[in-house]
Amino acid sequence: VYARVTNTGEPERFLQYYTDANGFMGWFEVSAVRQEPDGVVITFSNVTESKQAELNARTAADSLQSIMDSSPAAIM
Repeated sequence: VYARVTNTGEPERFLQYYTDANGFMGWFEVSAVRQEPDGVVITFSNVTESKQAELNARTAADSLQSIMDSSPAAIM
């Protein structure tokens, strides 16, 4: 990604999961912008809490959908 930003000059934003040898785990929103002539400025924000909430909501929705799909009668 960083080489592409350097080569094209087009900024990029992406979500990155990170873990290290010490057990730290987290989600980061990363932004990379070319800084003339051949540098890249990288900024990041820790979005672990909101990403985990999103994943939990998706898991709950998938579970509910599975129940609904396998239920022979409507659930009110």
